[in-house]
Amino acid sequence: MFELLIGAISLAIALGQVVAARQKERVTTVIAATIFGCVAIAGILYYQYDQSQRHERRIEHVANLVLNVMDRPQTFDDIYNRMDYPNYREVDEAFGLLFESGRSEHQTVQMQGPNNEPHAVGLYFKKGAWK
Repeated sequence: MFELLIGAISLAIALGQVVAARQKERVTTVIAATIFGCVAIAGILYYQYDQSQRHERRIEHVANLVLNVMDRPQTFDDIYNRMDYPNYREVDEAFGLLFESGRSEHQTVQMQGPNNEPHAVGLYFKKGAWK
């Protein structure tokens, strides 16, 4: 959304410069606006790429922390509590990464609650550690 807003503002400024420029200056203005736009787009793309790479490294780090806590089958809440409550969204993304890469598995088991009601509970574990 932010990038779309920047693009719309840049386009409006560029069009305004071209229209407002005198006939002799229009070519120079168009060239300068084009160069500026290309540089701005390249800068935004680099920034987004850098942020994406940092985010991927952070999620990989959190995924390794999750694996270190998975010494036995546990619920998501058990794992999250043992990690001392890091960013929930990052832990959730780390679980997705672990499942996609095949480093973690889960199994749903039936447990009985305090009122003898059955509950389906998901247990998470390292791949091959429990079946």
